[in-house]
Amino acid sequence: MKIYKKEGLKYLDEGKGEVVLFFHGWGVSAFSCQNLISTLALKYRVIAPFFRSFANFKTDEKVIEDLVKTSGKVTIIGHSAGGISAVDFASHFPN
Repeated sequence: MKIYKKEGLKYLDEGKGEVVLFFHGWGVSAFSCQNLISTLALKYRVIAPFFRSFANFKTDEKVIEDLVKTSGKVTIIGHSAGGISAVDFASHFPN
């Protein structure tokens, strides 16, 4: 799994196709779900940010929007507390 970095936010970007945006839960990272991410990447492009902290989610949110804004349809998955971030992101960026 290759880690990318944009404006201080580290993230995974694997696979091709429709985008699946994966938000990890508190106290873990995308690495804790790497089997799921690798499996999804067989059919989809999976973008999985490593949140610096949930308190700074608003800062990361703009970077994440830039990563997916030209992707068309985006499916969001939120693992555990990442579900809160997934709902928040979807409510601010309904397109």
